Amino acid sequence: MLPRKPQRQRDVAFILNKLADLDTLKKDWKTALDRYTTGLKIAEANAARYPIEVATQKSRIAQLLSDRGEPGDAQQALAKYREALAIQTSLLQDDPDSPTLLSNAALTHRRIGGLLKDDRPDEAKPEYAAAVEMRKKLYERDPGILPWRIGLAADYKLLGDTLLELKDFRGALQNNGPDDLKRWILDPVHGLHNLIYLQIYTYRRLDELGDNLRNGRPTMDVHQKASEPSWYQEIYTRAMREAARMIIPSLIKQITLPPSAKRMLDIGGAHGEYSRAMARKFPGLKPTVFDLGGPISTAQDIINQEGNAAGLELKVGNCLLDDFGPGWDAILMVNMVHLFDREQNLNLFRKAKASLNPGGKILTVDQYVGVSKFRDRVFALVSLNFYNVGGKSYPVSEMHELLTEAGFTNIKLRPLGYTVPAALIEATA
Repeated sequence: MLPRKPQRQRDVAFILNKLADLDTLKKDWKTALDRYTTGLKIAEANAARYPIEVATQKSRIAQLLSDRGEPGDAQQALAKYREALAIQTSLLQDDPDSPTLLSNAALTHRRIGGLLKDDRPDEAKPEYAAAVEMRKKLYERDPGILPWRIGLAADYKLLGDTLLELKDFRGALQNNGPDDLKRWILDPVHGLHNLIYLQIYTYRRLDELGDNLRNGRPTMDVHQKASEPSWYQEIYTRAMREAARMIIPSLIKQITLPPSAKRMLDIGGAHGEYSRAMARKFPGLKPTVFDLGGPISTAQDIINQEGNAAGLELKVGNCLLDDFGPGWDAILMVNMVHLFDREQNLNLFRKAKASLNPGGKILTVDQYVGVSKFRDRVFALVSLNFYNVGGKSYPVSEMHELLTEAGFTNIKLRPLGYTVPAALIEATA
């Protein structure tokens, strides 16, 4: 029996929604739907004062139905989303500049488009177009707010993909957005379209978190998927290149090598962007990119398209299984440590130590815990995503233990810029 006071009822709905969110992670669809439906009844009872909560509750039910995917669920989800959108649209007439309403309505248009795009792309097109218009209002208000930039870029891409599906090539070419946003999507140096696409895939992958928590491991080897030649591997490798360009300016300032350094092994270097930066800073350095076959194939494509001014050598191999060979002056590992368990990393560091010349350096860059309180909050969230693909964010103290046990000395932590979600740990062989 529900309490009589509206605020107490809303408190009950809040708790029910949180429990239902956990139920969806466990794929206990019936229990989750029952709880969301009770929350909707509470919202409807208080609709005169809090109409937005009715729209939010309908969207929750629509998302559950969309995720469940049983026969008839897509149509029910579509109906619920449209009911939610009708409420949001009505509220926007009274408050057309509300960032919350604009953002929520844009998301609802995007989700309706997502339900329509495969079978009815002609109906998905106006949904994505409406999402773009709403995101543009937010973006134009303050282009510096990152979530608004990413949201607009993502909706431009979804609209562009739909236009291509409809063979509206002129429309797709014109679907670029503001000039500075074009750089995010199209510019070969500053573009982030692959990274944005990968983030959408990452958010979808969180649907598997409940199963992974119960099983104690991921249900799918995402990194194996990213290592084999495929459309996903191509997107993944190029997305990591786009991410690298945001890290490199801060990272390269922190790295020092002796003038005698001639050979560097870039383990997991895939696209080669870090190696290019190292070759620019240290002109006498000869980098070798060492990675699995899929990423190396993409790296070769990049060289074929853009040339090889840095003189990169590409080498196919598995860092856990294959020998690195002797005579390296530096070994670079960016965003590799979080992929592996403790024993794998220890063996990897031991192989690196054996392959380095005396006095050579290992340079590891990752999202380490224990750098600062602010970063630790961010990296704790990042670690949840790492867990979902079989890894974790390593504490600085554990990295020190592993490198020491592998035989390294002079271990140093070098935080990168405040806006860069990574830190450098270096050590000497």
